Amino acid sequence: MCAKNKNPKLDLPIKLIFTQKGINFFIRNNKKLNKFVMADDTIQYGVSFSEVAPPAVQHMMLLGYIERIEIERVEFTSKRSELVDLTKILVYGNFYRQFDEEVSDAILHSSLVKTWNRNNPSNIIDEKTVVNESYIENLLQSGDVKKQILKEIASSIALNIKRDDKLLNEEKRIKLFLIERFVDGIRPVCWFVLHRFRNENSYDDVIKDISAILELYLDRSTIGEYLSMVIMELLTSGENSNLKAYVNDVYKGQISQQKLMFDPETRKQLFSEMERKKLFLSLGWAIGNPNSTSIGTSNRLKILIYSKGQVFDNMKDMIDESNTQQKGKNISDFYDQVGGMTTELGLNYINYLDDACKKVGIRFKPLVYQIRNNSNSVICLDFHF
Repeated sequence: MCAKNKNPKLDLPIKLIFTQKGINFFIRNNKKLNKFVMADDTIQYGVSFSEVAPPAVQHMMLLGYIERIEIERVEFTSKRSELVDLTKILVYGNFYRQFDEEVSDAILHSSLVKTWNRNNPSNIIDEKTVVNESYIENLLQSGDVKKQILKEIASSIALNIKRDDKLLNEEKRIKLFLIERFVDGIRPVCWFVLHRFRNENSYDDVIKDISAILELYLDRSTIGEYLSMVIMELLTSGENSNLKAYVNDVYKGQISQQKLMFDPETRKQLFSEMERKKLFLSLGWAIGNPNSTSIGTSNRLKILIYSKGQVFDNMKDMIDESNTQQKGKNISDFYDQVGGMTTELGLNYINYLDDACKKVGIRFKPLVYQIRNNSNSVICLDFHF
């Protein structure tokens, strides 16, 4: 997570594209939406900012307002820190939402609630139950009930984190912070159930179930670190590819590769020219919609990198024709063949990310494909939680 003493706003030009729920909210509040042509040539409605406040973006994401995020620049390397922070904010936001959904499912389908519903058919507790948030918060603060429940859920996990010699002190601090952040995000109706049935026999079983879910999501939190590294390596490769393509096209070999890659002033001048001509590299996030009725779409996250660079010229040849549209070869195979990464670092990060996802039950599929009727080619990192 971003450190608390960091700038609360990130200096990034960003487009936020809204779900229908987000559009309805903005219209009700008389907020003007802009029409954008996205990197895939689709028309979308949303807002743009020259800088972004991560907590605000994460909050809108948790409310189900954001469908897509897109940033376009000619170079991303100078914004590495901001992009790493934004990536983690979005990944953690997705995890917070999924954790809340899994905990809610565990609690509302527990024997505690089933027994209550059988005995009180006219006053059942389910997903549609609405409780007064202020009332619940005041109830939980009385006698420090919320702290006691948090301790019941997380005390053994926190102790194991503190005793883990493999973790650095900063890693321990982050994990302990995430414990509170995850648990704080549990929806009010679930807090009501935990408070109401604390003395029931099966209460301890519910706490154990929540603890197991919490432990899983703490393990999953490391994905944000690996993912941010992979994204930066792919963006660095993409911007260098676009730069080389531009120089070959405009300067016809008059600038040496050494100067092109390592002379800051030359690169700055060339990037300025490319910006004037709008030769952008685009980074996008497609965020699962918690309000979607489509099966399997609410717990997805896709990161997409759009590029016109020459490193993608052989893209179509590497796509298996027997696959359905937008399915291609594994990115590691792709970069083995075209040599897109300047070091083995990017490939290692992809392998680490793949291994880390498998360990925590996340389906990760990296793809490369060409957009039909569009000059852009795409690298897609597809996550199914």
